[in-house]
Amino acid sequence: MPGQIRFGALRRSAKLLFGTPLNAALTLLFGVLLVATVPPMLRWLVIDAVLFDPNPSACRVATGACWSFIYAKSGQLLFGIYPLDERWRPAIVCLLILALLAWSVRPASWAPRLAALWMAALVLIFWLMAGGFGLAEVPTSSWGGLPVTLILTVVAIGVAFPVGILLALARRSTMPAIRIGAVVLIESVRGLPLLSILFVASIMMPLFLPEALLPDKFVRALVALTIFAAAYLAEVIRGGLQAIPNGQHEAAAALGLPSGARNIW
Repeated sequence: MPGQIRFGALRRSAKLLFGTPLNAALTLLFGVLLVATVPPMLRWLVIDAVLFDPNPSACRVATGACWSFIYAKSGQLLFGIYPLDERWRPAIVCLLILALLAWSVRPASWAPRLAALWMAALVLIFWLMAGGFGLAEVPTSSWGGLPVTLILTVVAIGVAFPVGILLALARRSTMPAIRIGAVVLIESVRGLPLLSILFVASIMMPLFLPEALLPDKFVRALVALTIFAAAYLAEVIRGGLQAIPNGQHEAAAALGLPSGARNIW
């Protein structure tokens, strides 16, 4: 029986690959492309590459990839210009965020204590990155690399989700001023690429605001990412709300639920 199952699976796979002349031609073409591209790529990436040779002249004469440069600059690639003797702090931050993300994807951890755990972890993360209270202070201008990417991603999406819910409810509001304002904000942000929003937050804002009123560059990037994510999440949430049949709204009204609760549920 196991042999028959494996044989049947092979027959089905062969039928998908060679069942029609078009499938057979595409399969052969893809096979030729693999044979023509994979061996040279493997040779460039591994066989002819310079792996961990600290001598810079080795990369000049090599015909493959120069992995020794990546190895030598790995600290700068991961942590930017963060002080060399303090890089254990962003390393701990990266491990902490990744561990919390791995813990949070478990349905068993979805409880109110998870939010409290994240809040405590964020306080610890910003203390480790910024310093103070026993640690050397490091300005945000020296932050960079993987920890900044993780912090911006986690905080921006975490804050954008409730903001997106409010925007989605505002767009479905019966009050014209609230609805029009939400539509203008959402469609304006969704009509712009993220790079242009970050460019305005990082480069253009210092040209229009005095330095006393100008937030930190890290804060400006965080706000820009939060607004961008909130606009997209608002449309996702609004689509989910619109998928609820009208009968459910009528049932909620019959139960005496207020209009706000009917919009949510």
